[in-house]
Amino acid sequence: MAKVLWFLELIALLFVLPWLPGMPPLNYSVSILLITTIIPLLSAFTIWGPSMLMRAFQDAFSYRQLSMQSNDSLRVFGFLSKTFPLCGLLAGLVTILVFLIKPYQSNKGSPEFWLVTLRFLLFAGTWSLFLLTVSRVLYKVVERLSKKNVFHMNGTVEAAIIARYQLTEREAEVAALITRGLTYRATGTILFISPATVKTHVLQIYQKTGVSNKTELARLLERSPSEG
Repeated sequence: MAKVLWFLELIALLFVLPWLPGMPPLNYSVSILLITTIIPLLSAFTIWGPSMLMRAFQDAFSYRQLSMQSNDSLRVFGFLSKTFPLCGLLAGLVTILVFLIKPYQSNKGSPEFWLVTLRFLLFAGTWSLFLLTVSRVLYKVVERLSKKNVFHMNGTVEAAIIARYQLTEREAEVAALITRGLTYRATGTILFISPATVKTHVLQIYQKTGVSNKTELARLLERSPSEG
């Protein structure tokens, strides 16, 4: 699914290209593209480094189950999904300031001036929304592949066991992780929930399954459904 996004990007470029001929010099448009695209990517590059950024995109294009390290990829795309629209807003503000300081063809305040300004704002908004969509779709792709791995981390949380004890999907994820020896904090980091929420899920799991600690839970999950 992620690969389709690059075709959507070409479509988006075709959508905005007709706007360019009637606009002021191309450097205005290039500046918007740099602000909305390059700044977020450079920020992610600075925070996580080139190898992590590359691995994040590799995870998004993967067809296999991902390891727990894909949590870093989720952070990257989560960060980009926030910075793309913020930088789009920044590009819009820069556009307004530039046009007010150095108005297009010296016709400040005229209908033509505001029309061109509006076209630039729409250009910045369209591009930033497109980038937001890309980052969110990539996030969902990685998240889905990561969740597949969560359910198969120890091969114990099977559908029959989940149904027998009426565990929710989240409780099954928590059970799979804590029985691997992960702490509440580590489990919360992987599932994007707080340690307190993990503890609440654990208590609910104990209540539903009738166990009192992680060791008993691990033994229960390792038991085949037919054993009762």
